[in-house]
Amino acid sequence: MKNLTYLVVIIIVAVVICGCGADRMESGNYQIEKLQQQAFEAEEKVLGIKPELATDESVRELIAMHARVVDRFGEIFPDVASKDSVTDYELNASYLAGQSQLRIGELSTLIGDSAVAMNAYEDFEELFPKNYGQIKTAQLRLAEFYNKRENYDKVEQIYVSLIDQYDPPAMANLNPDMDILRLPYDMMRFFSIVSDSAKYEHYRDYAENYYTRLKESYQGTNLGVVSTRFLAETYKTSGNPRKAIDLLKTVVDSTGQMTKPALMLTAQAYFNDLDMPDSALYFYNKLLERPADSTYTPKAILESGQVMFLNRRFSEARQRLYNLLDNFDYARELYPQAQLFIGISYEEEGDFRSAEDAYTAVIENYPTNSLAFDTYLRLPEFFAKQDKNQMERQWYNRAEDFYKNTGEDYEDHALGVAASEYLARFYIRYEKWYDAVDALKEMLRKYPDYRVSNNALFQIASIFDLRLDMPDSAKHYYQKQIDTYPDVPVSRKAKEKLQQL
Repeated sequence: MKNLTYLVVIIIVAVVICGCGADRMESGNYQIEKLQQQAFEAEEKVLGIKPELATDESVRELIAMHARVVDRFGEIFPDVASKDSVTDYELNASYLAGQSQLRIGELSTLIGDSAVAMNAYEDFEELFPKNYGQIKTAQLRLAEFYNKRENYDKVEQIYVSLIDQYDPPAMANLNPDMDILRLPYDMMRFFSIVSDSAKYEHYRDYAENYYTRLKESYQGTNLGVVSTRFLAETYKTSGNPRKAIDLLKTVVDSTGQMTKPALMLTAQAYFNDLDMPDSALYFYNKLLERPADSTYTPKAILESGQVMFLNRRFSEARQRLYNLLDNFDYARELYPQAQLFIGISYEEEGDFRSAEDAYTAVIENYPTNSLAFDTYLRLPEFFAKQDKNQMERQWYNRAEDFYKNTGEDYEDHALGVAASEYLARFYIRYEKWYDAVDALKEMLRKYPDYRVSNNALFQIASIFDLRLDMPDSAKHYYQKQIDTYPDVPVSRKAKEKLQQL
């Protein structure tokens, strides 16, 4: 009887302890939810209207609030990372804290604090090993940072690791995980852009084998269909557009018609790779006969309008582009390109007044878009063609001020890098050689590690060599290009130029 009493007491104590543990976890989960809710409410106040209007100090306060979420998770649930099995409360708390860790990276990027952002992404897997989807996001963002710093070995290492981890690259019901599925193609294309022929050829073959395996292994599923499209993209990009088109014609829906993505890629292959605009328009029009959607319809309108424009069917092109501007508010990211092509089409026809209105709309409505930078570049020349000297000078000054002011206002952001590069390009276009040299030197001083600076020394040397007849200065900068950026292709040209001098 005495032993039975002890047993009952032990059971009661165990139940109480378990109940207390569950209560503690529920309470801790609630605390983390509350802290994160406060952080997101503060974000809405600071960033909700226009993120670029927020001060760096206010964004740092938001970062601190998210850091408190992460720290509180570590205090309440210190053993989650090392546990083999975890409760729903622990998983939820880990997910919330992981969200805040990702926000620390995003907000730090917003204010140009790349060191803090990189640390947030680098530490993620160690802090939250159970947050598999978020780990993928952190790794992809970390790869973006390494790409900007041209640490291509690290980018490659991250991508290969992700491909291995997520095989097959699919979610529920074999729906493709596009973040992972596109990586082999992206690597092939990337090494082509940076002129690494050995790695380009390696990843071209790798991509073909990868997508062929998925296509054959998952026939009849969404993963198999999308893998077929990526295989066609690989063929197209590697110089086999006919093979790509033949493959795309097999990508059909339940009615036997080619799918919209297949129609889009086929149209692009006919125009960009085979120079067959009539065939391209046929496939664009076949796509546009289908019910409109947010993904392919506006892009098909834009691209088909450009095909018409390049074939000097200006009125038809504008009709399509105005249709895009008037009826597809959800595709506003395409508006600047449509507006610019409308301006160019009017200029080609000699309707300078309408062209001016279209160009002005680009720079006024989309001032931070790269096409606004392009439009400022062309406007002085546009008025010079019309012998409007006063307007030419006015727009020259406006463009110069725009590049300088944007460079100062966004010095630690991508816009600042773009403005610095465009200022140098602007001076070169209008043959202001000494100003161009000064702009290129300033770009090198501010952004020595960015890709836009890789050939700046060569450009300076070329100006001294070909425009200012200053061979000693040219030799100095050709040599400096070779010494500073020995592995970029333009440095080989610098060696040849140096030998000629």
